[in-house]
Amino acid sequence: MAEIVGSAVVQETVSQVLSNLVRKYEEKDESNKDRNLERLEMAHTRLEAVLETSDRWQITDASLLRWRSKLKRVAQECDDTLHNCKRRILEDEETEKEVRKSSFPKRIAHTTRSFVSSIFRPNKDELNSSIARRFEWFADGAIEFLRFVELGGTPCHYM
Repeated sequence: MAEIVGSAVVQETVSQVLSNLVRKYEEKDESNKDRNLERLEMAHTRLEAVLETSDRWQITDASLLRWRSKLKRVAQECDDTLHNCKRRILEDEETEKEVRKSSFPKRIAHTTRSFVSSIFRPNKDELNSSIARRFEWFADGAIEFLRFVELGGTPCHYM
């Protein structure tokens, strides 16, 4: 019985490690990184556009006010994530330049360290498709929010 449990644990662990390796390889692809950054920027733009448009409407419904408040927090979180990702990309480019100038053994050591680190310590600052997908989901909900505002609100009149 213990052998079966031990075998299952080992099999699951190996499966998780291999799954993480494949996912990391796909996420490290430069085109994916650029695409995810563009997706995040677009989601942020959509969130800001909805919030700015909703500011032109007088909202009195408590649930819509809570919804707008949530969207504001998400837009701020999206903005922070976007800045962190851009900062990380710049730092990675600087590190890459330094590594290219160093000796061959140092480059191998850096590559090995980066690979092992990416397997065992996923980086929270790294932009992956699930982060972009999360903010896109909120942006889609923001469009729905705007529809409710337009249906139930009254436009503010500026003098």
